[in-house]
Amino acid sequence: MQIGYIGLLKAAERFEPERGFRFSTYAVPLIAGEIRSQMRDGGRVKVSRELKSDAARVRRAENDFCLAHGRSPKLTELAAASGLTAERVLEALQAYEAMHDIQSDEVLAVQSGAIDEEELSVTRLDLAAALEKLPPRQRQVMVLRYYRDMTQQQVAEAVGISQVQVCRLEKRALAALAARLVR
Repeated sequence: MQIGYIGLLKAAERFEPERGFRFSTYAVPLIAGEIRSQMRDGGRVKVSRELKSDAARVRRAENDFCLAHGRSPKLTELAAASGLTAERVLEALQAYEAMHDIQSDEVLAVQSGAIDEEELSVTRLDLAAALEKLPPRQRQVMVLRYYRDMTQQQVAEAVGISQVQVCRLEKRALAALAARLVR
């Protein structure tokens, strides 16, 4: 509850009513993000810095492999691409999943009553439909940034554009998504 209140306070401080959005539209994701961040950073799942670093290395190698070959790598290919042993790749992938399991966060939100399951399904459908309407490059940036957890620099390298261009595309995409989703 306390972390949720911190998220609410942050939302109240940062909210800009002149942008035309409802406060709840702005506050709910900020509160949920604050709770997820706390669960990930200070929750039950403890992951060493080294393993977090290896997980990021494996994810980059996986993304690079997918872009180069058009398919997901096998474990041995991922180990070779990342320069790690197959066992360490498995550990890193498991750590990554533990740290970033969005579905478990959603299940927790549904169980706690913070989000209704039907509302969650509708939100997913709305978001998917809005993403489909984005221009291909913007959609690619959004998928890499928010579904693949890549940094702007990683997206820039993967797509072959500058980090500044990624930032601009992301801003345009977020504005377009907000316009479609907030009606």
